[in-house]
Amino acid sequence: MEVPSKMSATDFMSLMAIDKKVQDGVIRLVLLKEIGHAVISDSYGASLLSETLIHYTGESGTEE
Repeated sequence: MEVPSKMSATDFMSLMAIDKKVQDGVIRLVLLKEIGHAVISDSYGASLLSETLIHYTGESGTEE
């Protein structure tokens, strides 16, 4: 998967925070269980989401 080169993990989090699936300030994710079966979940660790975004944006995960 490739992400836009100018987007950081923080950029993604900012956009995800205003998505229509946000409920009571909690980001809900659409997860694919199997082909044709998706679920909406807020059952995830915030640090895991952050680590995942950092991984896919190619960031080091440290403040500069």
